[in-house]
Amino acid sequence: MVRSYMPFSAFATFISRPTILGKQRQGTAIGACELRLRAAGYATGYIGKWHLSGVPRDRFIPPEERLGFEEWKAAECIHSYDHSYYDDEQNERHWFPGFESEGQADLAIDFVERKERNRRTNGTPWALVLSWGPPHAPYDVVPQRHAGLFSPADIRLRPNVPERVLRCDGSGEYTGTDQMRAVLAGYCAQISYLDEQFGRIMDSLDALGAARDTVVIYTSDHGDMLGSQGLQKKQLPHDESVLVPFLIRWPGRLEPGVRPTPMGLVDLAPTIAGFAGGGFTAADGVDRGRLLRRGEAEEEGQDDPAVLIYNLVPCHQAADRGETRGWYGIRTRRYTYAVWDDGEPFCLYDNDVDPFQTANLCGPETRRGQCGSVATRLRSRLEAQLGRAGASIEPWQELIPRLGLRDAWNASQEYFGRPLLLDGCAGRSRMLR
Repeated sequence: MVRSYMPFSAFATFISRPTILGKQRQGTAIGACELRLRAAGYATGYIGKWHLSGVPRDRFIPPEERLGFEEWKAAECIHSYDHSYYDDEQNERHWFPGFESEGQADLAIDFVERKERNRRTNGTPWALVLSWGPPHAPYDVVPQRHAGLFSPADIRLRPNVPERVLRCDGSGEYTGTDQMRAVLAGYCAQISYLDEQFGRIMDSLDALGAARDTVVIYTSDHGDMLGSQGLQKKQLPHDESVLVPFLIRWPGRLEPGVRPTPMGLVDLAPTIAGFAGGGFTAADGVDRGRLLRRGEAEEEGQDDPAVLIYNLVPCHQAADRGETRGWYGIRTRRYTYAVWDDGEPFCLYDNDVDPFQTANLCGPETRRGQCGSVATRLRSRLEAQLGRAGASIEPWQELIPRLGLRDAWNASQEYFGRPLLLDGCAGRSRMLR
């Protein structure tokens, strides 16, 4: 267990969940974790993309919506990475002189240096969340010193990228592999840029002599199809969309290596709180500290542990692909299984024998039999996990009103010029912003 004076640093990416419902739940977990850290005496800070406070996206975030973070250098949501800003504790807006991620790294280094000096003076530990926007579309917004590192001609696409890829703009049109290579080159350039900035922060910990006493976590909230399965963007059950990095370093406490057991983002907050020396019960997830320390599977009686994956509402990118239903699923070490929000199964992959998920075992020809005995077992596990979280498979048109979120949903839809939810059904008229 982390001693009370152990400085703790969480460099994590908390961007957006696919829906307002997911954002609300994620925000609750972040805030509860932050309050637990503050109760344990930690000085806390948040830098970067917030994306939890709705519309308009350029709004100032009032203190009561910051979930308890003390130091504040954040913006709700902005994707102009070369012309960006942050708002401080007094909601004064500051424009970055260059690219956003580099300016945010500067702010993080300043926070670390100040809080580490303070810790050595009065023993106050610290915790920081740095939420970078990239890698995220638009992928061509990146410093030239990194853009020039990757030529589209040299990019090798994944084997499950077909010749035609559906555009994610609502047009119903397709793009080709040359365009996808250009997109992927920009994606790689953004990762290279972030790697440089992350390295600067790690160097600052080394220079301060604080590396061994600092837990560093690097993760994200979603991936991007980047042409796989003929699709783009997120909100899909495929691995390119749902699998994200989880890198953690705690010298002397965690052994280097790979842990094959699945871990969900809902586990992040209780795990962080556990490392910081306190219990945590205000979230759906569990403390995975034992798994990370010893590599142990933690689900009793399960030789293939599972985590929930879902897109509760088909908003924005999902709607632009023509999807009209949300979905619920689970990802185990071996299988991916998902059903639409009306209960119809549509996705089953054996990832051991089909790592690129090219053979859907729950395709149209097998759905009538619920995809076989494997799917029956996975369906039971999915429903059990949802039940433990106080949820069930439910059409999104019923879910939003039941949670009292119709007004918030419609405000967001109207802001983006999208259909409203009227009387429990999806409105079809396009709203003008």
